[in-house]
Amino acid sequence: MNTVTTLLLLMLLLSPPGVTGRSGETRELDSIRLIDEPRVFDEFNQSSEGESNWQSASLPYSGMGATPRSAEQPPSSDVLHVGTFSTYDPAESTLPENWKPMTFRGINHTEYQLVTIDDRTAVKAFADNASSGLIHRKNIDLEEFPIIEWSWRVENILEGGDVTRKSGDDYPARIYVIFDYDLSNLSWGQRNMIRALRTFYGDVPARAINYIYTNSSEIGTIVKNPYTDLVTMVVVDSGEDHFGEWRSFSRNIYDDYIQIYNEPPPPVAAIAIMTDSDDTGEKATAYFGDILFRKK
Repeated sequence: MNTVTTLLLLMLLLSPPGVTGRSGETRELDSIRLIDEPRVFDEFNQSSEGESNWQSASLPYSGMGATPRSAEQPPSSDVLHVGTFSTYDPAESTLPENWKPMTFRGINHTEYQLVTIDDRTAVKAFADNASSGLIHRKNIDLEEFPIIEWSWRVENILEGGDVTRKSGDDYPARIYVIFDYDLSNLSWGQRNMIRALRTFYGDVPARAINYIYTNSSEIGTIVKNPYTDLVTMVVVDSGEDHFGEWRSFSRNIYDDYIQIYNEPPPPVAAIAIMTDSDDTGEKATAYFGDILFRKK
């Protein structure tokens, strides 16, 4: 038994057998998979720790139509810009500054590049049986800036996509919000699991919310990730009606976090954009517009 196999076994042994929701029922959890890919991050050096108190629920839909929000310019004191993709010239820059590859060992990488589309600059993502993201590490106080706004343009669905199954855990577009969660709030088993992982891999994130596009799930649905309860999936866009259109969204992360975890949120540690198709083996293309945080 090699070191990696031993570590994976330790993860399974120390993982709690289930998670209890507000109603008191206990749901059996699938085998823990770090974050939501079968291999650990090659590149992630931001501390973020926690456990999930997932429950089945539904959140209000906050999609805002097809006009990019980056056209709005509120006072700078009210807005925190984290992804100013529209300000770049694709002829001069391949990727936006301070957005770094977030890759997974043993998996093909999604291709990301700045491009001009619809008279604007955006990040194009193309995945061919691949999975990786672009991550921006930034500490954000959600009490001051609780609202995240972004836009994306999705070109196709993943036929095998299914938010409830491991084999369908792929999304043409997602916004990945990673939290800096205090390790002392974990159960004994999960604390030891995280410590064991860090012995081999350094800092690993443990609590995250993903705002996702799915092929058929109801908008507003939230579910635990099929691989791990450490990640919660929130469906904000779905279906085939808006292919090739810019779709803009606004979410109050502070409120979403309280509804999901029944406690106030810790600071945001990092934001990532991601297009993946490694579980379905299909191809996906999406474009990501500007991302900002706003005061309430």
